[in-house]
Order: sequence, then C-alpha cells, then structure tokens
Amino acid sequence: MSLTTPLQFTVQDALRHAREFCRLNPTWTPICDLTNEADYAPIPWKELPEWERRPWRGRYRGYAKAAWEEFKTNPLYRFRYGHVSGAGEFHFDSAKIPFGHNSMMVFEVGGRPGLYRRGGVEVKR
Repeated sequence: MSLTTPLQFTVQDALRHAREFCRLNPTWTPICDLTNEADYAPIPWKELPEWERRPWRGRYRGYAKAAWEEFKTNPLYRFRYGHVSGAGEFHFDSAKIPFGHNSMMVFEVGGRPGLYRRGGVEVKR
C-alpha cells in the first residue's frame, strides 16, 4: 500500500493559494505575513479563562499547567483561523486536509477578537 496520493502540493503552492484567498478576503492574512505573531499564537495558560483551567486542575492538580502544555489538542486562539491547502481549498480544521496537500494557516485579522477553537467556532461562556 502506498502512502502517496496522485496529487502532491508543496508549501509554495499552499502559500500562493493562501495569498490569493487573502486577496479575495481582505480581512484574512497568511501566518507568514503577520506583523505581530504573539497576538495570533494560542492563548497561554495564564490568560486562559477559569472555566478552561478547571478541568485540567481537577484531573492533574498541581501539574495542571504542565499537563495542559503537553496534552492540549484544541487550544484557544484570539482570532478565527483556518488553513488553505496546496490545492487552494479552505479548511477550518487541518485534519480535513487530504494527505499530501501541504497547507498555510491564515488568520482573520480583521475579525472580532474573542476565543476561538479549531473549526472557526467561537467559544462563549
């Protein structure tokens, strides 16, 4: 069984499509073009809301922060984000991108700051 697919796309293909996507959607920008990357990184432990920390503290007690840093699989971001594949397709979830299709992460910098998870879902508590 081969792990390759008939379609292979490079990171350069993904970047080209991401820039085209952002040209057509001016509130979005590729991660490589951000001027202040810290605003677009996952929210650190010290800035997490209490409702997000509580389950980690309940399970890992004094090791909650270390466990969260090691095991988090769906972190919170301040801005909505997605991925543009080398084929030019937009995906909110990177797990939906076909194997062999590199991707470029894009952020909605013109959007409203909030708490967002993978899938473009805003978290409200």
